[in-house]
Amino acid sequence: MTTNEMPEWADNLNKMMVRLNRRIEHQNFLIAYGNLGPDRIVDISHRGDPFRLYVPFGDRDLIQRHLISDRDFYESGYLNALREMGVVPHDKVIIDAGANIGNHTVFFAHYFKPSKLYSFEPQRMVFDTLQRNIELNSNGRDITAVNALLGAEKGTGSLAFYKQGNLGAASFALDDKGETPMVALDDAVTKADRKNVGFMKIDVEGFQIEVLRGAHDILTQSKPALWVEVFRNEREECDAFLAPYGYTATELSRSNVVYQVS
Repeated sequence: MTTNEMPEWADNLNKMMVRLNRRIEHQNFLIAYGNLGPDRIVDISHRGDPFRLYVPFGDRDLIQRHLISDRDFYESGYLNALREMGVVPHDKVIIDAGANIGNHTVFFAHYFKPSKLYSFEPQRMVFDTLQRNIELNSNGRDITAVNALLGAEKGTGSLAFYKQGNLGAASFALDDKGETPMVALDDAVTKADRKNVGFMKIDVEGFQIEVLRGAHDILTQSKPALWVEVFRNEREECDAFLAPYGYTATELSRSNVVYQVS
């Protein structure tokens, strides 16, 4: 046995302690979730600012579990990076495509003070939670929530993939017989607002090109900054699609890219 190798008994003890700690953490989480009471509303704080978020599936969903455990916004690092980069102008229209339960919508409404905010979420169950979180945190902001899938044109879609424990990982596909309505951003946003969009966040699990195709007028008229979740195998296509509009990319991470007109 070399000096770097661990005896078998010590390795087994270490694994046992890891499992025990995980059980303790899980038990503590269940206690915290239970303490929220029947309303399932968690109080969080970001840089001293208080917020209240409805987390009805906090015991089984990644983002809601984070809110309960960390008591801060999910992806707060990326959100703060946007603020520090000065990417999002104030008093402009913001579009949250793939809003989920409203974690980002609530952050945008409070810190970027949009003239109007559109939040799109196709999953009906998740959309109900989004609406509740807007009600809890709108503070008079003009926020429109839309229960629809975003695409290149009007149509329908259906759920193509669902990941247990992560509602935000659900993906949709075009389906003429689907039950989920699909709209294009250029049609869903008013003519006046299309000319005043300052920022768009697009987190649509591989459907981003279809969403962008449906936002031609917005990209042409407003040239908003974009934050797109785009994976490595999708990055080249996304860069190529946006290049004719004058966009260049800055990485926040391997799968989170900010596009701005240079």
